[in-house]
Amino acid sequence: EKSLVTHTNNSDLLLNLGNLHYLDNDFSKSKDCHIRALMNGANESLVLVNLCQTLRKLADWDLLREYESRLSNLTIQDLQSNKIPAEAPLHCMLRCDDPSLLKSVTKAHASVLPNQLKLPERQKGKRLRLGFVSDDLREHPVAHLLCPILKNLDKNRFETTLFWYGKGDNSEIRKRLFESVDHVHNLRQDYLNSRAEILNLNIDLLFDLKGWTINHYQALFSLRAAPIQITFLGFAGGTQNPCMDYLIADNVVAKNKEHFSESLVQMEHGFMPFGSEVTISSPVFQRKDFGLPENQIIAAVCVATDKLTQELFLAWTRCFKKVKNSCLWILSSRPEDRQQIRKLWLSQGLSMDRLHFQRKPSTRDSGFLSKQEHLARISLADLVLDSWVYNGHSSTVDAIQARVPILCCLGSNWASRTSASILKSVGLNKFTCTDKSEYEEYLDLLLSNPGLLNEWTLAFQKIDLSQHFSNWMNEFQSKLE
Repeated sequence: EKSLVTHTNNSDLLLNLGNLHYLDNDFSKSKDCHIRALMNGANESLVLVNLCQTLRKLADWDLLREYESRLSNLTIQDLQSNKIPAEAPLHCMLRCDDPSLLKSVTKAHASVLPNQLKLPERQKGKRLRLGFVSDDLREHPVAHLLCPILKNLDKNRFETTLFWYGKGDNSEIRKRLFESVDHVHNLRQDYLNSRAEILNLNIDLLFDLKGWTINHYQALFSLRAAPIQITFLGFAGGTQNPCMDYLIADNVVAKNKEHFSESLVQMEHGFMPFGSEVTISSPVFQRKDFGLPENQIIAAVCVATDKLTQELFLAWTRCFKKVKNSCLWILSSRPEDRQQIRKLWLSQGLSMDRLHFQRKPSTRDSGFLSKQEHLARISLADLVLDSWVYNGHSSTVDAIQARVPILCCLGSNWASRTSASILKSVGLNKFTCTDKSEYEEYLDLLLSNPGLLNEWTLAFQKIDLSQHFSNWMNEFQSKLE
């Protein structure tokens, strides 16, 4: 900021300052800095990647459409010129439901990974030694999905080690994770030294829990730190990393094998692990705690607002215009993105008393909701609405655990097929819409037909989550062996 006083239009300063504002969750300032950087000749592709992600956070869909179009063209140009696009795989899958394009973008980024070192020989032990690498071993969806697995692995067959890096926290889930394994190691050094540390422990199967998400460790895996390396859970797709041997998948998300460089471990019970470990023992909240109407059908949105699109939101508004006794509850919004959402809602002739944003109960000023409280909050809704292009992952699991029916749409890419995979794994695949028009048609029916909505609710209440998780764990352990 001080430098910009004397170097007003320095594009690098503006880009970096915009990124700092983004990390500080000040998305309006981030947007302004990125647009100024773009106007002053900064690296166009790099700025557009950051700007588009900021606009998603703000739900500024009009500007997003304009800049995403420019970014899409630049990404394709880079790929055609054998250049590595500035757009990362994660950003690509947020805006686009094209598995071939995602494969090309991912392969381009994987092309600059360090060269593979000598494949380590397996040192056989009494138990299979499993290692899990991630910086998300904290209050994070991956941690909540991983913890029941580690807790329920057969200790006579498997020895487990967590390898964490980055920032930790003092969360309850982190404590439970660390208590569920045999060993915990903090990887604080560079990739080569981290590899040596892992090799010294003779890990048999090393799990990558990041894929190409932020702060990934693909470079470590490209150096080969274990005889068998598996990518799992943290990324909605393959890595194109030549040293990644396997990918935990199922026949819904991994429809076409040619899109993946890894060998697919096809799970009969779905790739996503979840069960009934977290339950709602008694009514925790009432609708009035969140300012919600008692006698209206409430459709909740649990995914982050940066996964929403204008096309999806307008489909929602068309249905709510037809059914007066209904309202939309967006649980995941921030104050900054509400302005654009309210503006679009009002432009469609809908009143503000049918749009709700409150995330925390009126009885609590601050503090983090526990998993049980979060599920109890979702259970106040009659229906959960999933997102297009990039589905809910843990949020879809949350809806099932809260016993609330979820409406989802089957897409072309792993990220847009995740909810369909989760529903199929518990025998509810008939509730997945095959395209966007069917999604809108069913939303219209569910809002206007309480009888149909009750049928859906009963189907979700009958799921035996405990048995499902038991089946999943048995299959998972057999596959590892």
